[in-house]
Amino acid sequence: MWFNLDVCGIMVKLQINKYHPTSDEEGNEWYSHWCEVDYSFTSKNWLNYHGEKDEVLLSGEVEMLEEALTKLLRDQLNEVKVFGCIEPDFKFVLHPKRDLRKEGVICAPGLEIADIYLEWKIYFWDDGLTPNHLTLVMDRDEIRAFRDYLSEIIRPKLK
Repeated sequence: MWFNLDVCGIMVKLQINKYHPTSDEEGNEWYSHWCEVDYSFTSKNWLNYHGEKDEVLLSGEVEMLEEALTKLLRDQLNEVKVFGCIEPDFKFVLHPKRDLRKEGVICAPGLEIADIYLEWKIYFWDDGLTPNHLTLVMDRDEIRAFRDYLSEIIRPKLK
């Protein structure tokens, strides 16, 4: 199953395969099962970055990211949370709601609160990891779609 999303003109395609639940009943460790991840980030003729069957996410990371995004969507985070993965390809920065008045910003009535957002940082490889990266900024609806995709990977619905 593919996750497809247009994030401000950048087409995101993601498919997580070989996910295994990290239940303690089987003695599984959260870091013992790698998923195979297919992904692409494309935009017109200036961006075409992709990977196939890359082991960039652990099953436990999929579970923890889904949980963190759920907390973000429920406004249960009070500070910025950085979610780094063991493999350095992806990093996620979760930004909770902010009261702009506390930051000294003068706002029109009704615009005092900045909503949640997610920064998805994609680090580039070129014969090894480079310091270069692309940052996708996702709003609440995009975060919900991403979280729902992860939830479906973890808890597939019967068809």
